[in-house]
Amino acid sequence: MNQFKCTIDCDNAAFEGGDGREIARILRDMASRIEAEPLWPHYQNARDVNGNVVGTFGYERYGEPRIYRIVRFWFEGKRRTIRSNVTLSEAQAHCSREDTSSHSNGPGAWFDGYDYMKGCRPR
Repeated sequence: MNQFKCTIDCDNAAFEGGDGREIARILRDMASRIEAEPLWPHYQNARDVNGNVVGTFGYERYGEPRIYRIVRFWFEGKRRTIRSNVTLSEAQAHCSREDTSSHSNGPGAWFDGYDYMKGCRPR
């Protein structure tokens, strides 16, 4: 069994007034994108009217284990886990986004990658 999952965070200026118009606009955008490419294998970003990422939506394959983490790597060798307990599809979708790299070289440069969470086993 597959599931469609959608999250929208409504904590910014695009949602002021709370009348639901921005949520409806985002859901229409999602519907258009699903119709254009109905069975994509990963999550996509939901954006508000100002272009801010406010959520994700996509299909989750039943039984796909959540045993990966997304890690931010810096040129200087530092690393930090920015999200844990994600599926392979979610990790790949995140890392393929345009906003997951500094697009520069040398000191200060960074990118997001993913790896297997040690000690975790598929359920």
